This record gives sequence, structure tokens and C-alpha cells, in this order.
Amino acid sequence: MDAKTEIEIPQKLKSIEADIRQWLKYKAEKRQSYKPTGIASMLKRWCEYQPSQVATAIKVAMTNNWDGCFPEKIPASNNGFITPEYQHPVAPDGTTLF
Repeated sequence: MDAKTEIEIPQKLKSIEADIRQWLKYKAEKRQSYKPTGIASMLKRWCEYQPSQVATAIKVAMTNNWDGCFPEKIPASNNGFITPEYQHPVAPDGTTLF
């Protein structure tokens, strides 16, 4: 399944739809596209996390050229926002990655 294929984004994740579509594009570019069952499972699992955690996990995974995206590895504070160390990763030269 590529980034152009119609998928139903769960309501909880609508605010990060662009990030999800970017993830699908990234995976397609790596020739690791999802099948319908796989994407449904991924979205269901991502709904267990805060949208900010998922969006950050997507950006971290792409930045590091990872094959998988792991929102459970992105800590969230009690008020629903991600912790500062994950908000804007910095490259070795000091520039912000995203």
C-alpha cells in the first residue's frame, strides 16, 4: 500500500494525518509498503498512544532510517505533550532535524 492509496485514518490520529502519509511514502520509497491488514494493525496500535508521540516517533524513525516506527519509545508527559528531549532532535552539527 503506498501513500496514494486511500486509507481511513482513525479520528484520534486525524491531527497527524500528514505525518502518517509521509510515513507511508517513506516506506514505499524503501520498497517496504504495507498491505491492508498491516496498515490497519499499525493504525490500531498507534491509537493507543498520544498523537504527538506517534508524530515524533515517525520523524525519529525516518531521521534514523529505521524500518519500524515505535511510539512506545517516545515518552509523554502527563499533560499530553512529549518531553523536551524528543521535541526537536539536534544533529551533531547543532542544527535542528525537524
